[in-house]
Amino acid sequence: GTNSNRVEVLCWDGQNLTKSKTIATGTLSYIKNICADHAGTIWFCADSGIGYLQKKSKVAAITGLSFNSSVEKMVEDYEGNYWFASSRLGTMVLMKNSFVDVTHNAGLPDEVVNATCLYQDQLYVATDNGLLLINEKTGKAVENKLTKRLKGIRIRCLMKDSK
Repeated sequence: GTNSNRVEVLCWDGQNLTKSKTIATGTLSYIKNICADHAGTIWFCADSGIGYLQKKSKVAAITGLSFNSSVEKMVEDYEGNYWFASSRLGTMVLMKNSFVDVTHNAGLPDEVVNATCLYQDQLYVATDNGLLLINEKTGKAVENKLTKRLKGIRIRCLMKDSK
């Protein structure tokens, strides 16, 4: 790392050290530590935050965190969580979310979900603005006569009967 917004990549051939390339680190400056996780992703810990190396030598800074000062070290634990240490802010863990936002993945608008019901490979989702329908096998949103008819109507409960 350097005291600017770049990292110098060097190569050692056993006798000589030569500069291979320079990677711009965007908003990350004063890189404190460079480390790799189990998947081979390169992480940067910097005075100005945390980032990782994307394809084609592009660095993506992790934004939206209040943990963005004097980040010194990153360690990955056995569950794949990332632990970061800051000399000013203590420690922070980034965990993978074990939940899947199926409505988002189906391209549906963000809605408060009041109830769900799985029926004939379709996930019926009750919202304050109607009924949403997602095909369980494809994960795609489906529109039918019922979803059109109930559009804009608050649905609080869904139930499947025995017939």
